[in-house]
Amino acid sequence: MRVDVLEFLKEIPSKKAQLEAIRRSQEEIRLALIPGGIRYDIDKVQTSPRDRMPEMMARLNELQIKEEGCKAALLSDIDKAIHLINCVPTAEYRLLLRLRYINSWPRAMTWEKVADQMGYSVDHVKGYMHGRAVMEAREVWETLEG
Repeated sequence: MRVDVLEFLKEIPSKKAQLEAIRRSQEEIRLALIPGGIRYDIDKVQTSPRDRMPEMMARLNELQIKEEGCKAALLSDIDKAIHLINCVPTAEYRLLLRLRYINSWPRAMTWEKVADQMGYSVDHVKGYMHGRAVMEAREVWETLEG
């Protein structure tokens, strides 16, 4: 199945957000593993507590593996997107695509911030320039994928 260039570019901020969520989950587990990291005022205390450390360590390991895969896929997509964007003929369109899809972390830069960075109105950037930038990128994409 062929993916459209816009779908491909929109996936990058989504993958960044997914990677950030994995990292947050890892941090929560790490904090829970610290002695005293259990909050007894909100956590249930059983009369015969079981050792959850092996479960937590296994989950942490799973998340680390998932993070590595997600990071590798993201870096591959970013490299591909940068190559694609660098082939777009119009410099302003290259800048717009970089700001919107590549340079932001972990979510896509808002249209307001992109417009501010470029010195144009939001309507001009979102309505006019973005459509033209995507058309140029789509032509490059078809050449590269073709």
